Amino acid sequence: MPVEHFVRRDAPAFGATALEQLADVVRLARTRGVPARDLQFVRDLVQVGTASQLAAKQGVTPRTIRNRRDRAVANIRRAVAA
Repeated sequence: MPVEHFVRRDAPAFGATALEQLADVVRLARTRGVPARDLQFVRDLVQVGTASQLAAKQGVTPRTIRNRRDRAVANIRRAVAA
């Protein structure tokens, strides 16, 4: 996914797609200090599609991907809730 997709925009319009909403959350999380590796992980997961596919691509187990996902999501949630 091009970096431009994650460039700051105004608040999403009513009816924004799930991907647009996720992009908005990722942008907000970046401005609130979420580590770049967590944000890149989310981008990679969205691009690839599933934890199993990303695991195969990275040469790790699906469990490793799920653990990384959980850590990234927890960091993003904390940042957005702040």
